[in-house]
Amino acid sequence: MNALISYFIESLFCGALLYLIFRLITIKEISYTFQRVYILLSLVAISLFPLISIPVELSSPFGINLNPIVVGADASGLASTDSAFFTLKMLKNIVWDIYISISALYLIFLIIHLMKIVTIYLDSVRVGFGKYTIVSSKRVEIPFSFMNNIFINNSTDELDREYIIKHEFSHINRNHSADILLVNFISIFLWFNPIIYLFKKLLVETHEFQADRDVLKSGGSLNLYRNLLLNSQFGASPYLSSSLNKSLTLKRFKKMENLEQKRAGFFAVSASLLTLTLLFTFVAFNKADGNTITSDESQLTSSTKGNIELTDTTKKELPFMMVEVKPTFMGGDENSFTKWVAERLVYPAEAKASKIQGRVILQFLIDEKGNLKNVKVVRGVHKLLDEEAVRVVSMSPAWTPGKHKGESVSVVYVFPVIFQLH
Repeated sequence: MNALISYFIESLFCGALLYLIFRLITIKEISYTFQRVYILLSLVAISLFPLISIPVELSSPFGINLNPIVVGADASGLASTDSAFFTLKMLKNIVWDIYISISALYLIFLIIHLMKIVTIYLDSVRVGFGKYTIVSSKRVEIPFSFMNNIFINNSTDELDREYIIKHEFSHINRNHSADILLVNFISIFLWFNPIIYLFKKLLVETHEFQADRDVLKSGGSLNLYRNLLLNSQFGASPYLSSSLNKSLTLKRFKKMENLEQKRAGFFAVSASLLTLTLLFTFVAFNKADGNTITSDESQLTSSTKGNIELTDTTKKELPFMMVEVKPTFMGGDENSFTKWVAERLVYPAEAKASKIQGRVILQFLIDEKGNLKNVKVVRGVHKLLDEEAVRVVSMSPAWTPGKHKGESVSVVYVFPVIFQLH
């Protein structure tokens, strides 16, 4: 769930900043093509940047992550393998189930909308027009285009039909359908991000402005075209875009008054590239921070941000993925050890009185003889809590050492102890 929450937060942050920059650089009129490219790049960045992780190598040791222990103010430690852990795990499952369920609904809605278009296409009169197809059907209430097909009501008169086809030709030539499919596909995974819907609205607006400009630049009558727009709203597929066309009418009328487009200036291009670069750097390289400890044994986690040097006694340590047989504790696995520690941990009275709490992250070594040694605080909270965690872990009885290729080897563990006041 930590990864999912991190993705939520980072995608929201990326979206908010990119949207703010877009509003800043479009205060003055700027090329629709540039606006469209910016919006599409922003959508891709919001989707992918939080997923990219470029590890930054630190001088910190690695280790197998043990389940954390939560030490309450009124009792000794509770291993996360007990009820507290299962409650947290259940909460994680609920969050994932909600996310996946809503994403599935968005996918179903997209499929339904595509099927509506296919149904209209099959129940229509189709006429080839070069690489385009004119799809005429009484089921088309609002003219639209999708891929290389122009959908139009078969009762539309010839003059209106001419302007509608010119308008839809522009959408097809500029591949606007691909943009709409992309933003709807992204919405399946980022339905929780309100910035996606703002960018979707901007994208549809930009499509319409481009198509209107193309029609009028080709010699179309401004008055006739405006009348047509008032009487017959048309544009992107109503099945794949928001019902924006009516609210767009006044904006489109205003844009028609000035068909000249300024190319994106140095400021707009520089601000866009700089924002994307900084976002990528901040999000992608901001992963290895030692504060996040997971219980997933398939990961090796750096245990701290600080500079921790390995001692001579730990130079033979092996990452756990290279150990064929992991150490065992009193006949059990690592969970047996966390329970053993939980039964002996006590919240220091002075720390409770001073309302000191937080996560202490320890690192220790199980050597080739099974002895637990080199207990270190790699991220501390306060001397009182740090010393209590070290005290109990240092009392550990001997383990059965891990083995690799038949030989006993040393293995490093990372162990979070959470002191929490209720």
